[in-house]
Amino acid sequence: MTDGYSKASQELGDGDPGTAFGHLSNAASAGSTVKAFHSNVNKELDAANELVQAAADALASAAERLRDDDGETAHSFGGSKRE
Repeated sequence: MTDGYSKASQELGDGDPGTAFGHLSNAASAGSTVKAFHSNVNKELDAANELVQAAADALASAAERLRDDDGETAHSFGGSKRE
């Protein structure tokens, strides 16, 4: 999942339309608008990637803690009684 977010930003590109708008007087502003949109989308994808990575790290850490302390884990979930 984290690979998907990081690749999406790269594949989206910077939004440069090239000569898609021809040489009209408003082509520059249309091109700037498209580039700004792509830039904002890329920022959102980067932020989403960071959130997904943080969640993955937290889950990995929790799983490691559970493996490291099997006895405490069983007690935490009511599976055994402490004496």
